[in-house]
Amino acid sequence: MMFNFGGTQSGSPNYIPFKTILPYLTGRGGLLIAAINIIGNIVLLIPIGFLIPFVYRKVRVLGIFLFAVLFCLLIEAIQAFAKIGIFDIDDVILNCIGTMIGYWFFIIYPSVLDYFVNHKLVLILIGIFLLASIYYSISLIIPSKSLSRREKMNDLQIEKGISSNHNDLCNGTGGTGEILSIDGAAFTIQKRDGSREQIKLTNRTEIKTSRGRAASSILKPGVRVTIITSDGKDMIAELILVCGS
Repeated sequence: MMFNFGGTQSGSPNYIPFKTILPYLTGRGGLLIAAINIIGNIVLLIPIGFLIPFVYRKVRVLGIFLFAVLFCLLIEAIQAFAKIGIFDIDDVILNCIGTMIGYWFFIIYPSVLDYFVNHKLVLILIGIFLLASIYYSISLIIPSKSLSRREKMNDLQIEKGISSNHNDLCNGTGGTGEILSIDGAAFTIQKRDGSREQIKLTNRTEIKTSRGRAASSILKPGVRVTIITSDGKDMIAELILVCGS
């Protein structure tokens, strides 16, 4: 939340379905951010859908669905009321999907479990998992030739002055947003979700580029930055990372 990678901790509420989901599906902002926002919102609510039938044995699909909608709306409302996030209808949709997946898994898991046990698939799956874990561990310790070659190419590019994400403190994400204007000891940025936010500077604000520390004069309109702010309502920057090499 402090890094504000998702861009959903402040700004206007979203009441339009799929307004924030579609950009994530097209890869805007990077795969990691998309995974956190889409898969994370689904997975977090799967246990709820799986555990409710244990308490209410007679519950049916419609009951679970209505509970999911009301419960997920309540989550978003609490976030907005407590000012720890914004209301986003897309989060409600993803949370409901997670709840329903949990319920469907509760329905099928007895037969799936019996099938696995009867066909000894559990041992096979465990074996595959162990082999995959061993292979992954070895690949981390002993880099492949292709990786070594790729590293040499990156070193050569850096020597020639060709920009790469290794020199980008924002790791190719585009940062928190782009500086629109500067007003004394504060500046306004436009974040990736289109909202605008004013950031304040103090004598303790640290500014870094790929070459090291920099003065505040490097902050100009058009520069993209990642901002880490201090706790509190005022957006006071503690650290500013200037994107790009």
